[in-house]
Amino acid sequence: MKRTMIFLSIIIIYSLSACSPISVKIDYDSEADFSKYQTYKWIKPKKKPAAKQVKINPLNQKRIERAVGKELVTKGFEKIEKGRADLLIAAHINVKNKVDIVTYGYGYWRRPRYGGRVVEARHYKEGVLILDIVAAREKQLIWRGWAKNCLHGTDNAEEKINKAVNKILEDFPPQEN
Repeated sequence: MKRTMIFLSIIIIYSLSACSPISVKIDYDSEADFSKYQTYKWIKPKKKPAAKQVKINPLNQKRIERAVGKELVTKGFEKIEKGRADLLIAAHINVKNKVDIVTYGYGYWRRPRYGGRVVEARHYKEGVLILDIVAAREKQLIWRGWAKNCLHGTDNAEEKINKAVNKILEDFPPQEN
């Protein structure tokens, strides 16, 4: 019984650690004056994405645009459809197949002999949502944020996208110290 409880505890810990919470990173041009930007527009997605990128499902593209719009409006930005915007925004998605390997258990060569070493492999997909923000006039990337997380089908896609976008844009625009 004790051995079963230890085994189940290890499996639960392994399951939780294999897919950690959303990991977010940002990078930006420290010389860019973010205070002069007030409007934004979306860059149309390319018909054929780059080699490592996945074409974004049109439903997810709309979800991303809504989530970004919601965040940017609260920060004082305005989306425009026509005319020249201050900022251009593009979203990209990368998906990688990943494997987590976990070993546990003890194996002794001499007595007392306990169970052998157990090795488990867990295959999963890691998704990365990248948001690029370009200064429209200069046509220069001035800010990039990305979030990594495990993908588990399409369940709660809107909720997951909202959470990722919220975390990515949490500190946008960057405040100079």
